[in-house]
Amino acid sequence: MVLLDAPDFNHGMGLTIHVRTEPRYAYSYIESATLKIGDDVLEVGAWGQYMLNGVSHADLPETMSSAGFPITYKEKKEMFHAFNVVLSRTESIELSSFKDMVHVKVSNASFANFGSSVGMMGNFADGRLMARDGITVINDHNKFGQEWQILESEPNLFMTPSPHRGAECVPPTVTDKDRRRLGEATIKKAAAEQACAHHKDAEMKDFCVFDVLAMDDLEVANAHGAF
Repeated sequence: MVLLDAPDFNHGMGLTIHVRTEPRYAYSYIESATLKIGDDVLEVGAWGQYMLNGVSHADLPETMSSAGFPITYKEKKEMFHAFNVVLSRTESIELSSFKDMVHVKVSNASFANFGSSVGMMGNFADGRLMARDGITVINDHNKFGQEWQILESEPNLFMTPSPHRGAECVPPTVTDKDRRRLGEATIKKAAAEQACAHHKDAEMKDFCVFDVLAMDDLEVANAHGAF
């Protein structure tokens, strides 16, 4: 999926972020992400696996594009790997992984670099979920996701071709099997709430508890603190 495409980035050099999702039970997660700046591509996948311009585990620190944007790597916590690309004194993009899940964070994006951006991150000015035509607003999240699937005419930034490229994305659904699995989860809500207690914001804590219970994994609470 096209998470973000900013054609005017760095005076027309261009910046693109694509993500590849995978269904699991009743939810989907990002299994890998790519960041393209100019002609250079950084790909980050599960368990801290990464490639720079097709070279697996290329030596870091390194730079991206002729503009020389620095890439640094840090293992923030156990099983949490972060790759940070510095775009300016204030702007940066972090591609990170916790276990087999990947996360993308764009920090302090400026209008000069990202004002023209399109994709699943929405309109830069107001966050509206704009269609590819730049006019239509799609408030249905499932339809919006379908809208920004990578087209056959768009470049494939992933080194491993997707068997689903060009096919319609099917959202996960809650089946009877999923309900039984959630009912048989080994983690109780009280334990999830305790693991997520580091969140001071009530909404973020609720998200954390939901994720811990859905994935039946207390360690997911640590990811919430690191992302």
